[in-house]
Amino acid sequence: LEDVYGVKLDSSLTAWTNALFKYLSLDLPNIIGFPTSCIGSTRQQLLVGALWPYMIVLVGAIGQALRRVYQVIICRSLDNVEHVSIMSHMRSWLIQWTIVIFYFALPTVSNGLFDAIKCRAFDDDDQGNSVSYLFIDMVVQCDASKDAMYRNILRTFWVLIVIWVVLTPL
Repeated sequence: LEDVYGVKLDSSLTAWTNALFKYLSLDLPNIIGFPTSCIGSTRQQLLVGALWPYMIVLVGAIGQALRRVYQVIICRSLDNVEHVSIMSHMRSWLIQWTIVIFYFALPTVSNGLFDAIKCRAFDDDDQGNSVSYLFIDMVVQCDASKDAMYRNILRTFWVLIVIWVVLTPL
């Protein structure tokens, strides 16, 4: 709030909410202390921030499949009935965990998407004109007609907003 609106909340309110949101957010880079500025460009950071839940689901599916393969190898016998039940169990497990992961990731990813296009205005001259730059990358000017990088970030933002904010809750 302070960065955009100039409003500062009382520290007794923000202390417990920051702690609560830090551990319930599922923002993996933030939880493990990995700086997102090491990822690359702002567009790449935006993509990684929006696609990490898919990576978690993929790793979970691979882990579950490897576990099932290990069980089959140890048992050394697999008839058709067991094969069907294993596949339906894996499908059920994958659907359940995908819903849980996406449910908890949706607020974090949405917040990251909107933070990626947050701009900050600076006075440009004595005439009252101002120029805006992305808050997370002050090199990028928030003017799609002047800055191609900002245009690419906006395109990526809108695609990811449709995927996460519109389609994921469906």
